[in-house]
Amino acid sequence: MTPLGGKRRRRSRQCLCGRSAWRAYTREELLSRDKASLDVFWLKDSSMTDLDSLPEPDILLEEILENLGAAMENFAAVRQAS
Repeated sequence: MTPLGGKRRRRSRQCLCGRSAWRAYTREELLSRDKASLDVFWLKDSSMTDLDSLPEPDILLEEILENLGAAMENFAAVRQAS
Protein backbone atom coordinates (compact mmCIF):
# COMPACT_ATOMS: atom_id res chain seq x y z
CA MET A 1 0.00 0.00 0.00
CA THR A 2 1.31 3.46 -0.89
CA PRO A 3 1.45 6.09 1.88
CA LEU A 4 -0.72 9.18 1.49
CA GLY A 5 2.21 11.24 0.25
CA GLY A 6 3.42 8.56 -2.18
CA LYS A 7 3.81 8.92 -5.93
CA ARG A 8 0.64 6.94 -6.61
CA ARG A 9 -1.46 9.34 -4.52
CA ARG A 10 0.12 12.44 -6.07
CA ARG A 11 -0.52 11.09 -9.56
CA SER A 12 -4.20 10.52 -8.80
CA ARG A 13 -4.54 14.08 -7.47
CA GLN A 14 -2.85 15.47 -10.58
CA CYS A 15 -5.28 13.60 -12.82
CA LEU A 16 -8.27 15.14 -11.03
CA CYS A 17 -7.08 18.73 -11.22
CA GLY A 18 -8.77 19.47 -14.53
CA ARG A 19 -12.28 18.36 -13.61
CA SER A 20 -14.81 17.72 -10.87
CA ALA A 21 -14.48 19.35 -7.45
CA TRP A 22 -10.75 19.83 -7.93
CA ARG A 23 -11.27 22.23 -10.80
CA ALA A 24 -11.38 25.98 -10.15
CA TYR A 25 -14.67 27.51 -11.24
CA THR A 26 -15.19 31.14 -12.17
CA ARG A 27 -17.90 33.18 -10.50
CA GLU A 28 -19.81 33.28 -13.77
CA GLU A 29 -19.71 29.49 -14.10
CA LEU A 30 -21.09 29.07 -10.61
CA LEU A 31 -23.85 31.63 -11.11
CA SER A 32 -24.91 30.04 -14.40
CA ARG A 33 -25.82 26.82 -12.58
CA ASP A 34 -29.30 26.14 -11.34
CA LYS A 35 -29.71 26.82 -7.62
CA ALA A 36 -26.31 28.50 -7.37
CA SER A 37 -25.87 30.74 -4.39
CA LEU A 38 -22.80 32.52 -3.10
CA ASP A 39 -24.48 33.43 0.20
CA VAL A 40 -22.28 32.53 3.12
CA PHE A 41 -24.57 33.76 5.89
CA TRP A 42 -24.48 30.29 7.43
CA LEU A 43 -20.74 30.70 8.11
CA LYS A 44 -21.39 33.20 10.89
CA ASP A 45 -20.20 32.15 14.29
CA SER A 46 -23.14 32.77 16.58
CA SER A 47 -20.78 33.11 19.55
CA MET A 48 -19.24 36.19 17.92
CA THR A 49 -22.48 38.16 17.58
CA ASP A 50 -22.21 39.56 21.11
CA LEU A 51 -19.22 41.85 20.72
CA ASP A 52 -19.25 42.74 24.42
CA SER A 53 -18.41 39.16 25.37
CA LEU A 54 -15.32 38.91 23.16
CA PRO A 55 -11.97 38.44 24.89
CA GLU A 56 -9.42 41.23 24.78
CA PRO A 57 -7.44 41.51 21.50
CA ASP A 58 -4.21 40.32 23.11
CA ILE A 59 -5.95 37.18 24.36
CA LEU A 60 -7.43 36.55 20.91
CA LEU A 61 -4.00 37.04 19.38
CA GLU A 62 -2.44 34.56 21.80
CA GLU A 63 -5.09 31.94 20.97
CA ILE A 64 -4.57 32.45 17.25
CA LEU A 65 -0.80 32.11 17.60
CA GLU A 66 -1.20 28.92 19.65
CA ASN A 67 -3.51 27.44 17.00
CA LEU A 68 -1.13 28.38 14.20
CA GLY A 69 1.82 26.91 16.10
CA ALA A 70 -0.05 23.63 16.61
CA ALA A 71 -0.98 23.57 12.92
CA MET A 72 2.64 24.11 11.90
CA GLU A 73 3.74 21.26 14.18
CA ASN A 74 1.16 19.00 12.54
CA PHE A 75 2.38 19.94 9.06
CA ALA A 76 5.97 19.27 10.09
CA ALA A 77 4.96 15.84 11.44
CA VAL A 78 3.24 15.01 8.15
CA ARG A 79 6.33 16.08 6.21
CA GLN A 80 8.60 13.91 8.37
CA ALA A 81 6.28 10.92 8.01
CA SER A 82 6.36 11.02 4.19
